[in-house]
Amino acid sequence: HAAGMYEILTYSFISPKTFDMLRLPASASERKAVVISNPLGENTGIMRTTAIGSILEAVAHNRSFRNPVVKLFELATVYLPTSPDNLPVEAQQLVMATCGSGDFFALKGICEGILHHILPKSGSLAPYMFVAETENATFHPGRCAHIMLNGEVLGTIGQIHPAVQDRFDIDGATYVAVLSVEKLVANKEQDKQYHALPKYPAVTRDLAFVCDKALEVGPMQKVLAEAGGKRLESITLFDIYTGEQVGPGKKSVAFKLTLRDAEQTLTDEMCDQLVKKLLRTMEEKCGVILRS
Repeated sequence: HAAGMYEILTYSFISPKTFDMLRLPASASERKAVVISNPLGENTGIMRTTAIGSILEAVAHNRSFRNPVVKLFELATVYLPTSPDNLPVEAQQLVMATCGSGDFFALKGICEGILHHILPKSGSLAPYMFVAETENATFHPGRCAHIMLNGEVLGTIGQIHPAVQDRFDIDGATYVAVLSVEKLVANKEQDKQYHALPKYPAVTRDLAFVCDKALEVGPMQKVLAEAGGKRLESITLFDIYTGEQVGPGKKSVAFKLTLRDAEQTLTDEMCDQLVKKLLRTMEEKCGVILRS
């Protein structure tokens, strides 16, 4: 097992009812599935186009045996139809599910660990971004995100909608992530690059911004990374606060910034100048202000 998860292997053929259980709309592309001409039964009549239903059945099976913690993953094959005269495209998905342990952010951390080892690095900011997704009916609204890279969806992560949990007879909050293996491989880092250990010390600065609740963290990090340049080594989100102190409809978002120069020791003046530039850029592009 990896990251505390156990690997499973499920059948590639599923019931057509699975799409209804996942709350997929009638127009969803996943409903266009390959029909098996001689199925073993009515519950195995089509080839799956998504692996979410398969792993949710495994979670439900484990929970029915009173397993308090379920953490599973599968390197699953899905079958995407092309035309009546051609074989379907066989695509691989890495699907993960947790129930009874952890939350959205725990599963997000596992995804980030995978992406960190596969995708090329991009300065102080990860090359991928988590973007809120509200239209996917399988997931809980407000607790779902697409994993984006260069405008392309690498995968989806979120909490399963309570109605879907009920249909699969799962009694606890369940979190699922799906990653496209083909897209990960297509974007993987081609050559590993090694760098000498830094000669000069780092400087850390904590900045807390007040912004609208609707503003996502990803765009804020992107603006910070672009404005910080090479001297901004890393950006770490460490706190999000909402309450009377920041006002209605607002939130406070706090980042830890690590500053370093490869050629010299940064002075207080150099760091102050960079921080002022960051504050000015954040106000201009994101409409946020430094929390007093």
